[in-house]
Amino acid sequence: MEANRGAGKGWFLAAALTAVCTGAPGCGAAQKIELASSKDRPLVAMTDRKTFEPSFLDVRRGATVVWRNTSALTHTVTADPSLAADPAHVEFPSAAIPFDSGEVQPGGQFAHRFDEPGIYRYVCLPWETAGMAGSVRVSR
Repeated sequence: MEANRGAGKGWFLAAALTAVCTGAPGCGAAQKIELASSKDRPLVAMTDRKTFEPSFLDVRRGATVVWRNTSALTHTVTADPSLAADPAHVEFPSAAIPFDSGEVQPGGQFAHRFDEPGIYRYVCLPWETAGMAGSVRVSR
């Protein structure tokens, strides 16, 4: 398992982050986020809309996924039923160990290496009841 909550690390592959808001300020208008990633380090954005983008990833065993907080909100990446408001919202293979990023501040990031094949469902603890959830399918 790999965790990194600091921003701007040298290993982080050139992420092109663009946030575009249309309409009047404060109107809740749509926001577009573009992220660059690679096969070895897929990238997931944690957004102001309380979503993970993309909400589903398909990766190979041994891949490290990076979650980047592109919002002004604090987020978590949590696949631990003992921490979730509803333990049924999270899932991981029986051979895997639960994980939790802790608080990821705006501009911060978290990385996790997936060594066990299977489905991992995770939530953002502060926004779990708002439906902020994602999943990763790990293949051999």
